[in-house]
Amino acid sequence: MDFRIDLRKKSFLRQLFEKSINEIYIFYPKSLKFFAVNHTARKNLGSSSKELSAMTPVDLKLEMSVDRFKRLLEPLISGEKGEVFPLKLSIAEKTALFIL
Repeated sequence: MDFRIDLRKKSFLRQLFEKSINEIYIFYPKSLKFFAVNHTARKNLGSSSKELSAMTPVDLKLEMSVDRFKRLLEPLISGEKGEVFPLKLSIAEKTALFIL
């Protein structure tokens, strides 16, 4: 799969990400630290990108431990399932999209 994106597509994807009415969180698979959080999520959480970059999905009051969360992600990260796909979780009656 070729992940090279021309500048127009990159700009379009950035706008799509930032202007989505849904909360979107992207985090690093190993550390679970957020890589990017869109405007809607930052606004609803009342947090800045800098603050969120030091946090993980578990820090958002997810009702599970970091170890359990990592165990749930392991088949996706290891490729055991054969593909990586968005993980949709519900937190405090809100739906959020987490992308590995």
